[in-house]
Amino acid sequence: MVPKESVVRFGFFLVKFDFVIRKPCDNIHNILGGINLFIYIIRCSNRDNAMGSLAEQTLENLNNRRKSEYPFEAQHPLGLRMRRLLSWYERGLIESEDADAQFIFCWIAFNSAYGVDESDRIINKQGPVRELVRQEEFFDKVITLDRQQKIRRLLQEKIFDSIQNILENEYIYRAFWLYEKGEERFATWLETLESQQVRVAKAYRQNNIKFILNTLFERLYVLRNQLLHGGATFRGIANRSQVEDGAKVLMALLPIIAELMMDGPEVNWGEPPFPLIKPI
Repeated sequence: MVPKESVVRFGFFLVKFDFVIRKPCDNIHNILGGINLFIYIIRCSNRDNAMGSLAEQTLENLNNRRKSEYPFEAQHPLGLRMRRLLSWYERGLIESEDADAQFIFCWIAFNSAYGVDESDRIINKQGPVRELVRQEEFFDKVITLDRQQKIRRLLQEKIFDSIQNILENEYIYRAFWLYEKGEERFATWLETLESQQVRVAKAYRQNNIKFILNTLFERLYVLRNQLLHGGATFRGIANRSQVEDGAKVLMALLPIIAELMMDGPEVNWGEPPFPLIKPI
C-alpha cells in the first residue's frame, strides 16, 4: 500500500508537470486538468487505504477470535489450521503491490484450510485423493455452514467481474493446454469452455454456489500449478490479468472461509498434514 504522503507529493508533481509542458495560454486549463487528476489520485488512494484497513481489521478480528477459542491451538487441529491460514493470509495482505506473491501466499493459506494428512492411505498403499476432489469435499462442508450466504453475496457482488475474467481465460483452462500438447480429443476445448460459462451463469441464477466454486477453483488450480511449478515468469505480462484476478478472489474469500470454519468446530476438518510437534 502506497503511503498517503507519497501520493500527495506525486499528485503535486503531476500538476506542476502538466502546467510546464503546455503552452502558456493553456495554463488555466492545465491547472484545472491537473487538479482534477490530483483529486482522482487522492480518491483512488483513499479507496485503496480503506480497503486495506478493512482487510487488516478483519484479520485482527479473526486472530482475536482464534486466540479466544483456541488458546492451546497446537493441541487442536482446527486451531492450528486457523493459525497457519491467517499467518499466510496476513503475508498476502502485505503484498498488495505484488499479485504473484499475493496469489502464492494466499494459496498456501487456502491449502492450510483444506489439506489433510494422508499417511494412512500411503501406508495402506492407496493413492492420494486428487487435489480437486479434496477441494470439492472441503467446499461441501464450508457451504453447509454458510447459513447467512456470505459466500453467495461475495461471488455475486464483490468479485463477480474477477470470476468472469477467470472463467473466460483459456490460458488457465486445462483442456486448452492438453489440446496444445497434441491431445486431439480436446479439440473442442473452446466449445466446452463456452458451455461451462453458460452453466456457471445458470448456477448463479439457481444459487448453486458449490458448482461455481468448484469450477472457479479448477481454473485457479491450473494457475497455481503454473506459478509454483515454474510455468510462468515473475510479473510476466502474459499472465498478468489471471494472476491479479486470482489474487483478488483468494484475498476476498479466505476471511469468510476462516470465519465459517471457526463456526463449525464440530465438523471433521481432518488432521493437518504436519501437526505441530515439540522438540524432544
